[in-house]
Amino acid sequence: MLFDDSRSFLCKGIIIALAVGLAARFAIGTLLSYNYDVFSWALIISNIEAGNGLYDVTGYNYTPVWGYILGIFAQFTEVLGIDVLAERFPELIFTEAAADPIFPHLAFVTTVQFNIAVTTLIAVFDVLTGYVLYRFVCDIYGDAKKAKICAAIWLLCPFVITVGAVGGMFDCISALLTMLCIMLLVKDHEFLAGAVFSTAFLLKFFPVFLFFIFIAYIVAKHRNGDYIGRMVKAALGFGIMALIILAPQIAAGQLGDCFSFITSRVTTSTTVIGDIEHYAAPIAYVLILILEIFIAYRFLKTDHKNLDRSFVWSSFIGILILFIYPSTPTYVLLLTPFLIMTAFVTDRRFRTPMYILMVGTTIFSLSSNAMSLTSITMYTDLLPFDTWMQIYTWFDTRVMGMTVANLMAYIGGTIQYAGILIALYHAFKTLLTVKEECGYNGIHQ
Repeated sequence: MLFDDSRSFLCKGIIIALAVGLAARFAIGTLLSYNYDVFSWALIISNIEAGNGLYDVTGYNYTPVWGYILGIFAQFTEVLGIDVLAERFPELIFTEAAADPIFPHLAFVTTVQFNIAVTTLIAVFDVLTGYVLYRFVCDIYGDAKKAKICAAIWLLCPFVITVGAVGGMFDCISALLTMLCIMLLVKDHEFLAGAVFSTAFLLKFFPVFLFFIFIAYIVAKHRNGDYIGRMVKAALGFGIMALIILAPQIAAGQLGDCFSFITSRVTTSTTVIGDIEHYAAPIAYVLILILEIFIAYRFLKTDHKNLDRSFVWSSFIGILILFIYPSTPTYVLLLTPFLIMTAFVTDRRFRTPMYILMVGTTIFSLSSNAMSLTSITMYTDLLPFDTWMQIYTWFDTRVMGMTVANLMAYIGGTIQYAGILIALYHAFKTLLTVKEECGYNGIHQ
């Protein structure tokens, strides 16, 4: 038996998932690296090592938490003797002028050693997320076997692997912090939950949309007690942690720079929607905010047979609603642990969208095409430059008016969005047509 009912995390299935998942991450992370993103981490680390703050020079466009993680990570790159993080190659300058690439190109290429180091960093957080997912299912649903299955699926999920190993993106940490926040609220640790929620918000913006659902849960759970005092504790935790995180930027007069990433994402194009995103994004997120308030209100007015499980279900819906607006592959990682839990613990209908995402989001995340091969081309003999040029030329070939690379991204993005729409269909069908709550899983059936 691969997965047993014991409360020990390690079992045959988990060991296999860890071995295969880590091997895949390091193999892919060594051979493929999307330098447009990974070079950003190299640039930030170089700026930190030069004595600059996160926002003193151009290059860092995120809220501070990820920058602090990179600052700690920089100490390990020094210890490991990774002196050269990236170089600019004149042979690749022509790629920067590529016509309207969905995944932009750079002539800067990160070294293979640095790519492996970044893969290691993300892999550590992937494993931590898998373990927290296991604990989450054990604590909320009391099913150790299904908890291990969920953790194994996370560790082996193809787009979780490619987003981290190829893109070096850190959205798994956002999912990790969101799960921790929910667990802390369930255990009545509101101050710590507020602190974790603050960290999640200052890492990636999207968890903030769960604010109303979190408030509704505290009120529903303690409506006959001191729910106002508990909300005050959560607010204090949030505020104190935010002050700690933002203190260096406040002292440097750079508080506005901390949130430039949020405003830029609303006003620039980053998804398959293209140019209309500039106008669609504000409208979409107002709609999403209204829906989040509706979900919180409905949760507050429902007579729950199992409040904690219903809270997890509502949090899942709250996150799923964010993807009404089409997203890049990286953002899907916030949803993934909750979709896995729902699909493999409480409602089999959500397995279909999970499988669809495994195909579409993986294709989408690999659409950086030949540019992901530049590290092994420029720093090793594994792929000669002439061969790389042939691969790049093929991806740059136009089919139906667009490059093969962009066509691949559109196909992957379309499949990904189809999976999201199917999940949304099941979710809203449940919310709008079913009245009686199931005691086991908190879903209204």
